Amino acid sequence: MRTIMGREIAEQPAAVAATLDALRPLRSRLAGLGCTRKQVLFVARGSSDNAPVYGRYLLETHAGRLASMAAPRVATHYQRRLDLSESLVVSIEHPGQTQEIVETQSWAKACGAVTVAISNVEDSPLTQSADLALVTRAGPERAVQARKLSLAGVAIVWLFAGPFFQGKVGQAPGNVLYFAGAALSLAMALDLAQLSRER
Repeated sequence: MRTIMGREIAEQPAAVAATLDALRPLRSRLAGLGCTRKQVLFVARGSSDNAPVYGRYLLETHAGRLASMAAPRVATHYQRRLDLSESLVVSIEHPGQTQEIVETQSWAKACGAVTVAISNVEDSPLTQSADLALVTRAGPERAVQARKLSLAGVAIVWLFAGPFFQGKVGQAPGNVLYFAGAALSLAMALDLAQLSRER
């Protein structure tokens, strides 16, 4: 009998396709937000970390744009003010309500950053307080391991990176598209292996 996680793995292709279809019209707004910013700073925890790792390699190796991971405790515990006036801060948190991530995004904005939120909940605190919200179309997820949301997050990061290539919205070298497809295919292959074990 197929598990909850197995059923949600099977829903991944539809979730990714729906997410990309819904968010492609926002690429011009992404270009406008990022065109004057020199670096991208990702904010994430747990399984949400996977998309920023992919995004960092994508931006640095193919777009020549500095990208790094933020340390949320600098904002929430040490409460240190940094100059983020040349930063685009991308917060990734699937439910969009984890206090640490929401507070870090607010801190980044107070430090001068432009903020983008990636979440699965449109009216979450994270998306409501961001300059631009990119909401996945993965739907509800009950399994502990957020398979649909994690993969949809990787897809959004690929879409988000598009405007940084050569200053043209949606333009990227062919090998970047290959790497994006490879990342998605690998994740799906691992999940299909899980499905086969459940049969």
